[in-house]
Amino acid sequence: MFKQRKNKRFNYNLRFQENRKDNVNQDSLESKWNNLKQTQKRRKHFLRGLPFLVFALAALIVLVLILNSYE
Repeated sequence: MFKQRKNKRFNYNLRFQENRKDNVNQDSLESKWNNLKQTQKRRKHFLRGLPFLVFALAALIVLVLILNSYE
């Protein structure tokens, strides 16, 4: 019914952006990424694990029961 207006498109390039797409070899980029992933393995933090949270909840419940018995 009504003609909708199209969004404007701009050909904007960053000022300090180098045209690296031609210079970078895709295989070398993938190998660098794989090396980076292997060297930076994440260790699971002890306080964020499920067993610790269950233990903390049980300790809190026991503590509340003990403190209620002193009233």
